[in-house]
Amino acid sequence: MIKDTFKVQLASLDLFMNRLCYFREGGRYCNSLVRVYGEYPYLSLRTAVQLHNGNVTPFTGQKHWHGKVEAEGALSLILRSSPITVKDAYENRLVKTVKLQYSKKQKKVICQSHLIEINSENIPWEEE
Repeated sequence: MIKDTFKVQLASLDLFMNRLCYFREGGRYCNSLVRVYGEYPYLSLRTAVQLHNGNVTPFTGQKHWHGKVEAEGALSLILRSSPITVKDAYENRLVKTVKLQYSKKQKKVICQSHLIEINSENIPWEEE
């Protein structure tokens, strides 16, 4: 039986991005520490999902294949400037991969797949 895991996936993505000092605002994540010309720099939900799932590498000027996307700009600075924070964020994910996307038509985040693999070290299980 497949359960609705949308809230778990969204919570995992939110916690991961919060560790990197980003907060969700609609279909994007805004940096809570830096303001540029009165606005917060932001990452799209798609980029945040790729970062959460480990499909982004720091920008090195070289092409990456096998499903990896090179980070440029603000995202590359996150990955290079604070490796301890990024490592901490990866270690504290609730689920290993999220399958979420932002629907412009519905103006909300939707779940592409409810199948998840729980990162069991980070869930406080109740022992019976």
